[in-house]
Amino acid sequence: MILYGLILLWEIILANIAVTKSLLSSRSKLDSGFVSFRPNLQTSWGQVLLANAITITPGTVTIDVNPDTGVFMVHGLTESMREGLEDGRLVRCIQRLERSRAR
Repeated sequence: MILYGLILLWEIILANIAVTKSLLSSRSKLDSGFVSFRPNLQTSWGQVLLANAITITPGTVTIDVNPDTGVFMVHGLTESMREGLEDGRLVRCIQRLERSRAR
């Protein structure tokens, strides 16, 4: 859980920098949009953990999580903020937490 907290903190710092750059740069163009994906999470608490992590990270917000299919709908300010959500560091860390909790 400590590793998850550190990874989340790092992602929040990186997202803050990216949002600040996007908003302050006159050349940068916001390309907000939605993405849907299904991370390979096995538990409902894993889905809740990821949904909350996405939402508290600047520039992204979880719109919906289908509890039956596990499909996430996320809005991101830029394309780079929407990329890598399905198999990013947070998902891999939550998968490890799910495996360790199942033991």
